[in-house]
Amino acid sequence: MFCPRCLKSLPADESLCDVCGDKVRPRGYCEICDDWINREVGSDCPKHDVPLADGPTVPGLDRPGTRMVTVATYGITA
Repeated sequence: MFCPRCLKSLPADESLCDVCGDKVRPRGYCEICDDWINREVGSDCPKHDVPLADGPTVPGLDRPGTRMVTVATYGITA
C-alpha cells in the first residue's frame, strides 16, 4: 500500500496515511524492475513506461501442476 499524496509506503493493513490522512491505495508492480512502485496499478512505471501490474506474474505458472525445472547450466571459462 502507498499514499498517493505523500508517496509513502505503508503496511497492507493500513487504510489511511499516518502523515496526511489520505486513503492509501495498492502499489503497482513493474515486471521489468521486478519491484513494487509507489504508483497505482495500471499507471505507467516512471522508468520503463509500461503499465504496472497488481503483482508479479510468470506466464504459464499459474496453472495447477505446473512447475519450473532446470534444463541446463553453464559454467564460465576464462
